[in-house]
Amino acid sequence: MDNSSQNDPGVPNQPETQNSSGYQQYLDPGNKPKNPLRKILFLAGGGMLLLVIILVAALATQKQEDKTGDQGQLVRETVACGDEQCLASNFQSCTPSEYTYENADISSVKYKIQGFGEVGCSVEMEYIISKYIPEAQGKEMICDFDNTVDFASAVQYALDYPDDYDCQGELSDIFRNREEVIIPS
Repeated sequence: MDNSSQNDPGVPNQPETQNSSGYQQYLDPGNKPKNPLRKILFLAGGGMLLLVIILVAALATQKQEDKTGDQGQLVRETVACGDEQCLASNFQSCTPSEYTYENADISSVKYKIQGFGEVGCSVEMEYIISKYIPEAQGKEMICDFDNTVDFASAVQYALDYPDDYDCQGELSDIFRNREEVIIPS
């Protein structure tokens, strides 16, 4: 009998073999019947892997938690920095952060980055201890610091030119009336 009559009508003259289960298989692997479930499972597994990678990357780069406030607005948690480097790094991106700089009995200044201001980064400063400027002790101000420069330079610029950085508060009034400003070092 002619072998071509036993072949699948869509596949002419293919040699056949019998597998252990008794089903016919074509020797040419390109002509095997496709299993759609296998393809779906492969694509679903790849999609899940991609989703896990995206989630891990998002969690690894998140610096602060976001929460919804009473009025439904997005509120960003403030990062409590343990050193100046943390504050300086967060200043470049205006990430809400706070840090208290202490220099023995000479000065103690609390800096609180609130986020983006009108121009630059909105930063609140409070002189807790101030040996060189006793009238500044306990006073606060808030300014839009220039976050395109390093943090120390931005502080100095705002103290030297409080009007240029939209500084408000009792501490800014003190610096407006001083001839020389000394920042804690």
